Amino acid sequence: MQDPVRITVRPDGRYTLYRGETPLIFGLSRDMAFSLAESCGVVIERAYSIN
Repeated sequence: MQDPVRITVRPDGRYTLYRGETPLIFGLSRDMAFSLAESCGVVIERAYSIN
């Protein structure tokens, strides 16, 4: 079974594509992230940092 693919968006607006816990593409544009979400069913989730 393959790990799920997801996109995270950080508080600073950076989008990253992951497979499981492995980052695949850093610095996706917002348009590309939403295009992947709509066409491929990729989930976009917020990433929070605890300081």
